[in-house]
Amino acid sequence: MMSAYLQQLAPSSYIGNCSAFQTADQLRRIQRVAYRTKQLDLAYPARLFGKTERREWEGRREWQGMRKGIERLLITFDWDDAFVGLNLVVKPLVDEITLRQFAIVARDLNSDLDALMADNLFLDAKRSCQWSAALCRFVIAASPGNREHLVALFAKWRPLADDILDTGSQLLGSFSQTRSTDEIAVCTATAWFDFVRTAGLQSLESTDAGS
Repeated sequence: MMSAYLQQLAPSSYIGNCSAFQTADQLRRIQRVAYRTKQLDLAYPARLFGKTERREWEGRREWQGMRKGIERLLITFDWDDAFVGLNLVVKPLVDEITLRQFAIVARDLNSDLDALMADNLFLDAKRSCQWSAALCRFVIAASPGNREHLVALFAKWRPLADDILDTGSQLLGSFSQTRSTDEIAVCTATAWFDFVRTAGLQSLESTDAGS
């Protein structure tokens, strides 16, 4: 929904096209997850796949960082604020945790099919990061004041980012047999900070955001 919102209000057709492809990628992910959930439900009916997810999403503590970030996005209406919150903060962090880091944990648990699915979906996530970073570099080059504006919006979303990083790492760590929560958190944060730097916000993760 938020990717489609970015597309609808995009300030240019170039940005709108990128957002439209991102929306399609997200819909593909929904389809793949739904298909896999049904497969698992048919194979393991006693585990109630597809029947308890809402309860987990709303009640399990480790999901609440992601849930808060996503629900906050749903009431963010300014395009620039929504772009920073979604494409620079919430989405790259959630993608890193639920796709790349998840794939590593899945392989440790001998769940190769789930790992391969996550690997494939992460290619879509990388494409989103690439165009988002390119857009940031473009607007910063156009006017130095744009960087200040991006910094201010990023700082607004940073507490939610820290919460997503903390709780999401705990969620994966609770299932991993070989990686600690701290290791997952460090890998996730490193990948996110690398992305922030490619967006032309070299010091944002440590200095401007006040971490």
